Amino acid sequence: FLKGLQVAPVLLSDELKTSLATEPSPGGVQYIIATQVGPGPQVLDDPHHHLLGPDGLPQRDL
Repeated sequence: FLKGLQVAPVLLSDELKTSLATEPSPGGVQYIIATQVGPGPQVLDDPHHHLLGPDGLPQRDL
């Protein structure tokens, strides 16, 4: 898969966990695409520049 920015795992504070008021769902998040602030939305004509494939999943490296 294409890789975004490296992120370090962190523990959620008890205050944040309480404010979310949801039960944990192990495996509920499969992908996160971490990016930086950029120029905003853009139309990409070349499918090799997209992070997601036609199925909505992260593209595999080509």
